[in-house]
Amino acid sequence: MPPIQLLRYPQLGPSLWSFDSIPADTKVENIPLLAQDRGESHGVLYSRGGERTVVCMMHPRGDMSRHYAIPYLLEAGYAAFGQAGRWVNNDIGLIHEMLIVDVAAAMRELKKRGFEKVVLLGNSGGGALYTFYQSQACTAAPARLTTTAAGDPYDLNAFEMPEADGVVQLATHLGQGALMLCCIDPSVVREDDALSVDPALDMFNTDNGFREPDQSSSYSDEFLSMYRTA
Repeated sequence: MPPIQLLRYPQLGPSLWSFDSIPADTKVENIPLLAQDRGESHGVLYSRGGERTVVCMMHPRGDMSRHYAIPYLLEAGYAAFGQAGRWVNNDIGLIHEMLIVDVAAAMRELKKRGFEKVVLLGNSGGGALYTFYQSQACTAAPARLTTTAAGDPYDLNAFEMPEADGVVQLATHLGQGALMLCCIDPSVVREDDALSVDPALDMFNTDNGFREPDQSSSYSDEFLSMYRTA
C-alpha cells in the first residue's frame, strides 16, 4: 500500500467533520442502517475498488461521514466508513449502551459486503465509544451488560456484535463522564447563577495565576489541588 501523503490535502481544516476533496476515482455510497433493536443510523462508504480493509469512524453525537482522515485513508489503500449514530447532535437523550448497537449494525453490514478486516478509528469521543463496543463484543454472552449506566434494563447479550479486527485511538479522551467532570467549574457557588463565583477558586482571577493573553497563565500546585478537589 502507498504511504499516507500528509501534505496532499493542504486545504483541509482542523474540523473532525470536514474535508474539501477526495481522490477523483472514489465511489461514495450512502448506507442506511437498522440495528437489531430497530434503532436507525446511517453511514457513508468511500472506496476506490479492491480494498480488503475498511476503517470506520463514529462519534457519540457527531456525524463522521466527512471525517478529515478519509482522504488520507483512501490514498493509503483503505476503504473508509463514516457513521452517524441515532443521536446526532443530541447529548440529552444519548445512551451509550444503545449506541454501540449502531456500531454493531455497521460491523455486520461491512462484513456482509466482503471486507476481510474492519478497523475502528476512535477520534475524540469516538475513542471511548469504540473501546466500549470492542469490550462488549469480546465478552461472550451471557456476561455482557444487561442495564444502562442509569440502571435501565438493556441486555447487550441479545445482540450480534462482531469483534473489530483492530482499534485505533486518535486524540481520544477517557469518556463523556470523565470529560464532563473535568469541565465542571468549581468556582460557581450557585447553579442558578453563573456569575456567583468564589474568588478563591476562580481560574480567571489574577490572584490565582491568571494572565491576560498574550501572557501565559500559571497556577500553583496548591491552587490546582484545591480546584480539582472542589
